[in-house]
Amino acid sequence: MTPLPPPVPQEHPERNTFLRGFGFVMLLHLALFPALFIVGVTQLAYVIPIAIRARNRGHTARLQGVLVAAGLTFLLNGLCFVALFSNFNPR
Repeated sequence: MTPLPPPVPQEHPERNTFLRGFGFVMLLHLALFPALFIVGVTQLAYVIPIAIRARNRGHTARLQGVLVAAGLTFLLNGLCFVALFSNFNPR
């Protein structure tokens, strides 16, 4: 009698969903590229519904990816805004 082959490991449903959530938000940011100064505020219009949907579906890794991408974007946008206007002298 021949032994059975080992079972094929099933892909975990949460695998790579962090990167999918992160990447999805970054792609949406690219759509707002012409409006760089308001990305930090306008991202709330699409990040909050995406985060709520991921939370309601139980996709915790995707929710974390969405929130990390939104947070990094907000911080980077704020840093660039401060760097740009910190030396602004209206004289």
